[in-house]
Amino acid sequence: MTSLRSAEHAVVLEASRWFAQLHAEQATEDDRQAWARWYLADPSHQRAWQLVEEVRAQFGRLPGAVAGRALDAAGRARRRALGQLVAVLGVGSAGMLAWRQLPWEDWLADYRTRVGQRRDVGLPDGSALSLNTASAVDVEFSSVRRLLKLRAGEVMIRTGADSAADTHRPFVVATRQGDVLALGTQFTVRTEADYAEVSVLEKSVKVQPARGAAPLIVRAGYHARFTAHHVEAPQPNDVSAASWQYGSIIAVDMPLAVFIAELSRYRPGYLGCHPSIAALKISGAFPIDDTNRALDALTHAFPVRVVRRTRLWVTLEPR
Repeated sequence: MTSLRSAEHAVVLEASRWFAQLHAEQATEDDRQAWARWYLADPSHQRAWQLVEEVRAQFGRLPGAVAGRALDAAGRARRRALGQLVAVLGVGSAGMLAWRQLPWEDWLADYRTRVGQRRDVGLPDGSALSLNTASAVDVEFSSVRRLLKLRAGEVMIRTGADSAADTHRPFVVATRQGDVLALGTQFTVRTEADYAEVSVLEKSVKVQPARGAAPLIVRAGYHARFTAHHVEAPQPNDVSAASWQYGSIIAVDMPLAVFIAELSRYRPGYLGCHPSIAALKISGAFPIDDTNRALDALTHAFPVRVVRRTRLWVTLEPR
């Protein structure tokens, strides 16, 4: 990305203001229509918007806490988005290089995946680890325990016989919210900003919140969300549990807004849907390795259409 000349910088500044306005909680349909008129008014506006989206996509791949502080703090989204985008766009390639080289912990994890990527890893004890999209994990095995530190995203673990030790070493997945102790099992753990979730496919796990609340056993066929202070009551798994492992999102009467939120994890940029169709119930199996194909499948089966304002800004609207 080259440094921007004065006129170009002014247009990009305008584009970044539009970005902040559209991402504010009070954004209206009139705002979106006004943005569309601005976008179509001049090719320089379209080039500037593409640049803004490229930077936003890069922020979307940062560790959750960093990206949240940069762009998505509640009540401050507009001011912070504007400030961060202008700061990055204003210094050109030197600024981009600087933030890419910062030592964020997730970037230094033992195993990582980018947005849309999945990865299988064999562990030293014979267990198997699978990373879902945009995930980061550290592996720390010692003589007394087997520890996975889930920094971001989602993993599946299939624990094996501990072939590297004479005595049993507990197998623990640690998250910011607490620890998940495997009890000879297959399970997934997903961490978000405010909670983590475990889904058990075989046998059971024990969930221990980080702030000392009582632990809870979650058995096969159930999932439970937990925070640092509390574990919610386990609920039965639905058909989509761990379906990402097989390259799909499986939906059965899933609200469209929920589906779109899940699908957006597998593609950069913004993916949303119009409020009038957010509650539309959808069913089917949709590929996550080709999200455009998944969106096209929606348009053939349901009364929706895909609006691609740019490659990185896509919405579903009523047909």
